[in-house]
Amino acid sequence: MIAMYKNVGMILTADNGSKAQAGVEYANSLGIPVLVTDHHLANGELAPASVIVNPNKDGDTYPFKGNAGAAVAWKTMMAYATKYDVLAKPLIEDLIVFAGMANVSDVMPILDENHYMVKKAVQRIKEYVDLRKAGYMRGIPATYLRVSNTGIQGYDTVFHGLFDIIHGIQEYKDEQQLQKGKQAKTTQNKRRINRMVHLARRQRCGASTRRYDNSIQSNPQPRPNRTNPSGASNDGR
Repeated sequence: MIAMYKNVGMILTADNGSKAQAGVEYANSLGIPVLVTDHHLANGELAPASVIVNPNKDGDTYPFKGNAGAAVAWKTMMAYATKYDVLAKPLIEDLIVFAGMANVSDVMPILDENHYMVKKAVQRIKEYVDLRKAGYMRGIPATYLRVSNTGIQGYDTVFHGLFDIIHGIQEYKDEQQLQKGKQAKTTQNKRRINRMVHLARRQRCGASTRRYDNSIQSNPQPRPNRTNPSGASNDGR
């Protein structure tokens, strides 16, 4: 990278670098400071970077440990803009689409602040899509279209592509929930039918028992002589 890009003043990493001792040492030898943003587990000896922003490094006290690497980088840029470049903050806020997408694609827990990033990312991308469509297609309600069949020259395919992926993931999850609901309903119906069949059997058994008892009461049979089951008298007559 240093050979390709001249006059490098700083290296800012995303999603890596906490344990990159050799690379950071080389940059330091050239007088290039390194700012690491990462989210991988990092214990023991860390890279000799100027700063390491990583909620999962040893001793870090940040309460939430589930950010994707791109989310950590985005939050670092937001913190910098808030303190040093307020005018650039709205532009960096728009990059939440990448933080939200990273949390989804890296299979991070969609909880707490990750949930916020994903929700805002989808909202922001939807806004871009609708604004673009409203600008290019006057008089047509702004609705979602797949990036493959928009046919719009100059369309922002980066944001549209992200929205397409997130939308597809959500559709897949919705379909899974629908199938789970159908399976649960089928299981519930089967259990209900089994209970009804069991109850009907019990009722039929109860009715048969009552009919048998009634027939005995209406047609009592003579009790056999226990001493002489044949019914003959003891004296042989």
